[in-house]
Amino acid sequence: MDTAGVGHDRATKTCSSTDGSALHTPTGICTCGSGAGVQVPADEYCLEALDGSGVALTSAACANTDGSVTGTACSCGSNEVAVSDTQYCLVTPSTGLGAMKAAAAVPATTCAADTCTSSDDVALTAACSCATSSDSNECAVGKFCYGATCEDAAKPVDSGDDAGAASASVGAAAVLLAVVAARFQ
Repeated sequence: MDTAGVGHDRATKTCSSTDGSALHTPTGICTCGSGAGVQVPADEYCLEALDGSGVALTSAACANTDGSVTGTACSCGSNEVAVSDTQYCLVTPSTGLGAMKAAAAVPATTCAADTCTSSDDVALTAACSCATSSDSNECAVGKFCYGATCEDAAKPVDSGDDAGAASASVGAAAVLLAVVAARFQ
């Protein structure tokens, strides 16, 4: 039966190993995957893809698929990308498709973002993380970080109460000057 519970007539037995890591036993042709499946010879490996379909691999599936470790030559992903013992296998979890990488992939969770120093009027000299919910350096050099938001310009000066107070001070000083000038005449 396949993953949907539907029985199928198969000319051969179902492969005993379906993760692509080992040759199937007993020797001989086996059926890999749901439905009618794929016929896999004794010298190949069976890999059931995420959708249940079968793939006959000519070499064992890579043991490490996150792109962080090299090992032996292997088949990477359900699309059977050949990876040598000095290369890295990176499989996309949502599709099961593999890719060969010459350098190790660095998982995003191990990369720490640099937290910005918040300033209303000083431009950033290095990229950093301004938003509290960000795990990347989303705020670039020359931008401003204030209020946990990356901005293009410095924070505008609040002209509301400050302008009124400044105007009142100037007016009071002018009145005082006029009083003093009148006394000395």
